[in-house]
Amino acid sequence: MTDLNKDLVETIADFFHMNWSHWMKYLYTKLEQYDSTGGFKDYDEDDFLMDRSDYDHWKRQMNTPYAELSEKEKDSDREWSVKLLELLNKTHEIRNKLNCTNCDEYVGEDHLCHRMI
Repeated sequence: MTDLNKDLVETIADFFHMNWSHWMKYLYTKLEQYDSTGGFKDYDEDDFLMDRSDYDHWKRQMNTPYAELSEKEKDSDREWSVKLLELLNKTHEIRNKLNCTNCDEYVGEDHLCHRMI
């Protein structure tokens, strides 16, 4: 993978994390129901429960900027970035087969047509 594509993977991964964080923050506003003592309310059988360790873990992740995540935590976002780039590459290949004029030449698997996006 070229340095340009590595940078692109990181940029997209940062976006995916930001997008996920935004959604999680919304969900957490729906989850956080405290009773008058400041603790979680008592749940009845119709409520959904989340393990406290998962709650704390995801809350920390959603409040942590991508750049400050551990490398292991970043890997999930990178994985989705690569999937997106693979999809764009396949789209480019299809367009190229149909005489796409976005590029002067098609240079292989690592090539991403920047005029296409």
